This record gives sequence, C-alpha cells and structure tokens, in this order.
Amino acid sequence: MGGSQPADMIGLCEQLGMTPLVESHTADELEQVVSTGARLLGINVRNLTTLELDRSVFRELAPLVAPGRVRMAESGVQQPEDIAEYRRRGADVVLVGEALVHAGSPQTSIQDFLTTANNKAQRP
Repeated sequence: MGGSQPADMIGLCEQLGMTPLVESHTADELEQVVSTGARLLGINVRNLTTLELDRSVFRELAPLVAPGRVRMAESGVQQPEDIAEYRRRGADVVLVGEALVHAGSPQTSIQDFLTTANNKAQRP
C-alpha cells in the first residue's frame, strides 16, 4: 500500500466490501479524516480525556463535512429530542448506545426514539 496509513486502511476496508466509520472529536481530526476520502464520518461529542459530553461539538464540526458524505453524530443521546437536535444540525445517522443499555426495554426505547425524532426533526 502506498499512501497514508488511514487512507490505506479505508481503502482495504472498501476492497473487502465494508464501509469504514472514521471518527473525529476535533476540527483538526476531522480535517485529517476528510482528506482520506472516507465516506462515513463520525463526530463524537464525548471528550475522551474528561468523558464530558458537549453536543455543540457536532454543531460546530458538521458543516465542515462536504456534501455527499455521511455525517454520524456519536454520543450524547439520552432522549429522543437529542436525536431530533442532531438531525436538525445535519446528522444523517445518529449512534445511540448508552441510552439503550440503561433502558428497561431497548425495543420500546428504539421505537420511542424513532417516532419522536422523526416528528421533531424538521431540517432547515
């Protein structure tokens, strides 16, 4: 493989029929990710040092992703309204994890998330 290691890894994944999710936390990381040609870009709003959540990170970074690429909002989803907010801010996909782990019924929670988020997420 010739180019940069991340680009090579992305290329290998695609050759194997997979779509790699490439994650970023900052504008600098996102710039590097965008330069690899990755199509599925995750913007994680959890600070990995402090573990604090700041959903404004998605709001700030999402516009830096060129059209035609998939923007995934990661972390910070506690309730359906959080998904609606991410969608309004440009998320194509939202990763929900912790909220489902703590839910009494993940199936019911997923349905609630989808129904509420779809009703409240009127994109500009």
